[in-house]
Amino acid sequence: MSGEQRRGGADTSAEPGGGQKWSATGISEDADAYQDLVEESPDDVLDLNSRWLFQLGNDIFGPISAKELVEKLYAGGIDAETKIAPEDGEFLALRRYGAFRVHLPKAAAHRAAEQEARREEKAAKSRVLRRRAVFIGGGLFVSIAIFFAVLTVVRERRAADLTAREEQKLQDDLARLHASVTIDPPIIDLKPEEEEPRPTQGKGKRPRGGRTKVVALSGGTEKLSREEIMVGVSTAFPGVKKCIVQQLQRDRDIVPERVMLSFNIGNDGVVREVSFDDRFLRKSPMRDCVAQTLAGVRFRSFVGEVRNVEYPINIGR
Repeated sequence: MSGEQRRGGADTSAEPGGGQKWSATGISEDADAYQDLVEESPDDVLDLNSRWLFQLGNDIFGPISAKELVEKLYAGGIDAETKIAPEDGEFLALRRYGAFRVHLPKAAAHRAAEQEARREEKAAKSRVLRRRAVFIGGGLFVSIAIFFAVLTVVRERRAADLTAREEQKLQDDLARLHASVTIDPPIIDLKPEEEEPRPTQGKGKRPRGGRTKVVALSGGTEKLSREEIMVGVSTAFPGVKKCIVQQLQRDRDIVPERVMLSFNIGNDGVVREVSFDDRFLRKSPMRDCVAQTLAGVRFRSFVGEVRNVEYPINIGR
């Protein structure tokens, strides 16, 4: 068994000199306590105050004092396997020297404590950074939320203002369209009373120019006057104008500047055969709308001919 293996069997856990710790002044003051741990021949006693060399890879550094060498051991710059040698001596692993080997467990504990302290410091910094990130993130989130809330309010206000302006514009356009539509006084076909057919000599023959007399409804009175027609139809003017404006909004091009609205009033007081002189408008939604509007106007029953009425309507551009 070699001398290194024999030394490895010795109890080195206890600190020499009754548990004395390495002082800041180095190991030179404890040289006597470590003399028996240095594996050197009695003729070549190790002097701990000597200068030392150490090897890292292929490079050799030094000379430095024993204190500086121990400080490097505690700092982690060298370890138990680092080769060291006194000046002009043989390079051996640091653990081969008892004077330094006694510091190995304390250096390991020191480095572990430093690593733990660094881990704690790093963890503390990480916690601070996390709290700061959470704080900044929370502040950023609140700022973004406030920004979008303000932006939403601004957009809603702008949209409301735009909607109000558009609605007002539509109202103004409708008002202008309504104002552009004027209905002239009616042209009422006042035909003379129809005569009774004269007797003739042939069967089923009537004299030329004869007309069938309109039979009055039960309860009917005198014929419907022009004033009654104007008053009755005037109640439908707003609805008629609305129908025309709606057609202008749908398709302004098919509506001429002047149209003739025509209809007749039967003896029962009901408006029928609503039409326009323009062939395009006869089949348009405008005609149906006007017919429905005028259907709501009811006149009294009367005797005489059906009243044919025409209203010229002017549409400004």
